[in-house]
Amino acid sequence: MNDRNCDTAIFQITDAFNITDRGCVVAGELKHGIFRMGDKVIISRSGATILYTEIIGIEMFTHNTHSPSLLLRGITKNDVKKNDCVIGIADVG
Repeated sequence: MNDRNCDTAIFQITDAFNITDRGCVVAGELKHGIFRMGDKVIISRSGATILYTEIIGIEMFTHNTHSPSLLLRGITKNDVKKNDCVIGIADVG
């Protein structure tokens, strides 16, 4: 990710699950930046773009630690893997 702007919003996925009729929730760690509902984002794996989606919800779950989660439109948990990254499209260039 060295070629990315230092202001790029990056979220590293650690887990994912489906919510029927809503989308896919990805849990993980916010590495840098700010995400907002309605943001257009890409899912990136090893630096390659896997797919495009949109953030339709943001939650903070507290199991053992505080874990931010993003609800993504039009994808399933089978579309993402651990260590994939969610990256703000406006920040990709």
